[in-house]
Amino acid sequence: MFLIFAVFLGVGVSVRYAFLSPHERSDSGQGPEILLIPLMPLYGALCHCYWHGQTLGKRALGISVRHVNGGPISLGQALSRAYLRSALFVAAYVPWILDSLWPLWQSDNRALHDLAASTVVIRNTGGD
Repeated sequence: MFLIFAVFLGVGVSVRYAFLSPHERSDSGQGPEILLIPLMPLYGALCHCYWHGQTLGKRALGISVRHVNGGPISLGQALSRAYLRSALFVAAYVPWILDSLWPLWQSDNRALHDLAASTVVIRNTGGD
């Protein structure tokens, strides 16, 4: 996640320098890179749907996101899961922290965004 965030940040800075004058760049207001924020969850959603339920980080850790029945997740599930997680982060961090800690007391270790999207994160056993 941090690597992807760094890529998006790099793209945002590049966009700022490509499209704004030096005077506009020095202002403390938001630049065109603010348009990238809604696109960040797309990375996870598309990877979860089309790359065996894994992002680069999940692949490195040997885990993946699956439907609660064990099958692959749909694009709708992937998008709702990713954008709900992002919305919780934007909502003053507290709901995001609660979502991150939720698996600690949930019997099947699912976060709030997993419960809402009917998904589960599983440890891969070597298949895909």
